[in-house]
Amino acid sequence: MCKTLAILGLPMQLLDNALKLLAIGTVVGVGMGFPLFWSICISGVIIVLYTFLGGLKATLTCDFIQFLVILAVVFTLPFQCLERLAEFGGGSASLVEGFRVFLDRVPSGFFDFTAGKYTWLYMLVFFCCVGSTLSTNWSLVQRYYSTKSEKDAKKMAYLVAALLFVGPPVFFFPAMAARIFLPGIPESEMNGVYAILCREVLPVGMIGMVIAAMFSATMSSLAGNFNAAAAVITDALKMKSMFAARAATVVVGGLVVALTFVMQYAQGADDLFNLSNKVFGVFLPPIAIPMLAGIFVRKFSKRSGLAGLVGGIAVGLAVFIIGSKPELACLREMIWIFPITSAATVVFLVVGTLILPDSAEERTCVDDFMNRISKENL
Repeated sequence: MCKTLAILGLPMQLLDNALKLLAIGTVVGVGMGFPLFWSICISGVIIVLYTFLGGLKATLTCDFIQFLVILAVVFTLPFQCLERLAEFGGGSASLVEGFRVFLDRVPSGFFDFTAGKYTWLYMLVFFCCVGSTLSTNWSLVQRYYSTKSEKDAKKMAYLVAALLFVGPPVFFFPAMAARIFLPGIPESEMNGVYAILCREVLPVGMIGMVIAAMFSATMSSLAGNFNAAAAVITDALKMKSMFAARAATVVVGGLVVALTFVMQYAQGADDLFNLSNKVFGVFLPPIAIPMLAGIFVRKFSKRSGLAGLVGGIAVGLAVFIIGSKPELACLREMIWIFPITSAATVVFLVVGTLILPDSAEERTCVDDFMNRISKENL
């Protein structure tokens, strides 16, 4: 059953990876002046190559090195933007003056938590979406079970939580500052605003560092996903050789690159944020909810997980197709499709448990397993 759920979860992982590759291809293309086609191809080949050669060890080692590269850039760019803001305001070139100019020039309502279509309900749904992603992402799970002990895994979880709290303001501030001193960026180029900003405020050498940092961040995530997806494929097909694992890595990488071009074509005038939310709205709840329910709710049968995954995806795809009609286009927005798919998944979980209950022996095995985990975590 676990293998079946993992195999059926592959499409979501491939789509997620394609979105990430499209994002980094856009950044590399804008920042370095490359055509988007070649940016995607070259980026995909590099990631597949080192994952192919080094496996999980190479992925974890590169994660650490890439983290250091990202830190060097992330903590440099905000200061450069503050100096540019100070110059834009006509005052002294100081960080305090730059921050003052930023606060004075931001549009009215800029710091409101909600605006336009991004209502409180939208933010709640988005929060659930992000929480589901962090709880079920294969590459993240892979990092946790790569630690020496459960104690080390908990420490890593706390560190990740702290970084997710501190990191976004540092990452987002340069793009917010660009709204002040780079107001002429056309709407069609907003996906590449970070690369445009770096090109404007950083020395030539530092631009390369920024591109390397962004590329590193995406490489880290994609390499882990490639490795995890290849592991699922080789395990499902009962292939134990290193050649099979490397071949599976190449196949996964090739599929992701191909899907990236499909995503680029389907994107149209939509931005990457909304495009990713629509994809997650269809596939994420049917994958995340059965996995989380298996951990926290003992009453669901193991076969109900498969029912929830298949039924939830079927409902999500049906809603997405119905949303192709202009008068029902709102159904494709995350605020609608994510709750509908989530509700359908829960319904199929309940119905699957009632129709396909566990046997007494299976129920005993589940209870023993859950009790053992509870004791180990005390």
